[in-house]
Amino acid sequence: MRPSVRRDKLLPVIFIMLQSVIYGFGNPLTKIAYYSITPLWCLTLRFSLAFVLFAAFFGKEAYLRLRGVRAADYLPAGISAALVFILNNIALNMTSATNVGFIMSLPVVIAPLMAVPILKRRYDIRHLPVQLGALGGIYLLCCSGGELRLNAGDLIVLLSTVCWAASLAYSERSLANIDAASVTLVQITATALMSFVCAVIFERSASLSAVKPAAWMVVVYLAVTCSCLGFMLQNLALRRTSSAAVALLQTMQPIMTTAAAWMLLGERLDFVGMAGAAVIIICIVAEVYVSGKTASA
Repeated sequence: MRPSVRRDKLLPVIFIMLQSVIYGFGNPLTKIAYYSITPLWCLTLRFSLAFVLFAAFFGKEAYLRLRGVRAADYLPAGISAALVFILNNIALNMTSATNVGFIMSLPVVIAPLMAVPILKRRYDIRHLPVQLGALGGIYLLCCSGGELRLNAGDLIVLLSTVCWAASLAYSERSLANIDAASVTLVQITATALMSFVCAVIFERSASLSAVKPAAWMVVVYLAVTCSCLGFMLQNLALRRTSSAAVALLQTMQPIMTTAAAWMLLGERLDFVGMAGAAVIIICIVAEVYVSGKTASA
């Protein structure tokens, strides 16, 4: 295998692993910010700052590129991404950061199905055993006392996973005609606008003077790393591999979330949960191997 080919296969793995580390710390830190700011206003501030930062570097070039394509080529990717973060942040205020991280791994199962209507792609049965294995690992992570227990927050996260799988497929479709920076800017802009509208409707006005310094620090971290860098890493990965492969690689996120939630919030996993984490890691390695064999064939 030529070095350039090997590098192209390895880069998406590196991008998504780095994104998983960033998002893993993002969920527990977001719950800390909620001590002095409501979820939707936190999301509005986060993505408004992210928009200012990202537009300063890529805004002009992105605007010129987007003028040359149809809105239908990029709006679905932006709207679906916005729904993911709005639902996810609402759920974070209703359930544990650990549960949110675990359930958000379900796109590994949903993404290949979303690719059928959105990308007109046939489902590759060779990935089914690995995906079922990952689903089993997620079950072990979420089960408590031998049964799966879901509260209202968990159900909202489940809905956000459907949006996440759709977002991956729409982003992959957009990236066929648009560069990663432009798609990222669309997703950040859509999330900022939709979060603001939802915050005004459901949370009314917010007093910024009541936001504590710790919450402001979290907002800055989320804007720079989770929003700007996280979106960019995902879109760069999607330019090199499929949405289904990215979804499976993102199952590493709950493990990172577990570690961060333990360090920051004191949330802990039992033995069964740790077994589930091990199953997910094995499935990630297996999917990388299967994808490599498929590409070689």
